[in-house]
Amino acid sequence: MRRLQQVPRQIFTSKDETGAAVSQGRLHVLQEKVQQANRTATRLHQEKPSRRLVGLVYFAGFTNEFANAKTDDAVAEELEGLLLRQREQNNPDRSDALLQIIIANGAEKMEAADIVAEKMLVPLIRDDATIMGVIGFDRTIKETRRAIEILGGEGIATVGTTLTGDGIETASPCTSRSSRPTPGKRCSSMSTRST
Repeated sequence: MRRLQQVPRQIFTSKDETGAAVSQGRLHVLQEKVQQANRTATRLHQEKPSRRLVGLVYFAGFTNEFANAKTDDAVAEELEGLLLRQREQNNPDRSDALLQIIIANGAEKMEAADIVAEKMLVPLIRDDATIMGVIGFDRTIKETRRAIEILGGEGIATVGTTLTGDGIETASPCTSRSSRPTPGKRCSSMSTRST
């Protein structure tokens, strides 16, 4: 029950319902920068509608009851890479798609990853055809595997950027991991998500 009670206040935000920061320092600053880049993408799309919006969910454990520099740094480094790519993609001089990054919090140690996937990510992605998939999944645990199964069951592509557990790629035909991709796997239902 503790897992479910904590989920709503932690997802898609850097603050809980009291206004307290869920993540601190570098990670919090990066989340704010991603949100600013998302606003820029929306503005550029309004100015030039031919540049379609494309969304990507970054799903990681942003909540730490006690500061954990190693975990926060690892997540921050991935988020920095996404922000760099987002800024490059959203250059006003380009004419191709604009990138928005949606930050999703799987709670401390990704312990609520399955609940977040089912209750929040699936409905969000069903309602927003611009979202092309979910990346991140910073821990190889049963909740992460279940989240991948839930998303894959909906035809949502997933990429585990740091997952190393054996067999995680078998959780869904729509998943791969950047550390060792599975050759020949395709998620055919994602091709219908193009707008």
